[in-house]
Amino acid sequence: QEGGPSIFYRLALAVSLEHAVPYPQSNPDTCTDKPKFIDPIMRYLHYENAYLAGELDPAFDTLSTWELRFVVDGEHGTPDEAFSWGREMLCNYRPDLILMDYTWRYVHSVRTEIKYGSEEGKFDRPDLHFFQNVLMNGGVCGRRAFF
Repeated sequence: QEGGPSIFYRLALAVSLEHAVPYPQSNPDTCTDKPKFIDPIMRYLHYENAYLAGELDPAFDTLSTWELRFVVDGEHGTPDEAFSWGREMLCNYRPDLILMDYTWRYVHSVRTEIKYGSEEGKFDRPDLHFFQNVLMNGGVCGRRAFF
């Protein structure tokens, strides 16, 4: 097709490549009724629906299949609902961070919103997702980097 494969084709390919081996889903400790593994079809549909609803960054449809693999990955087992929460939280709490130029977009929130230190991790709540606990209690190195 003219202009290369569509965003939906690249997204489907990225999900199928990244989730060829199932990723365990990281659920809050108190959520015992959630799936044990990330469902690749649901992951694809999550991003397709978010894209069609205009919830994703305008640059999303310029990403290559290789780059999309890092968007849809499951390395930390993040469930789709946590991604939805993150998008909604940024839009409501710090919309200025998603309207910044691309030099610091998204990265700036780590500096301004994520407390540096490891002493608060002990207060992580078992009913929250990993990224919600990072926002609440901060972290060092990996916890901040993965946010």
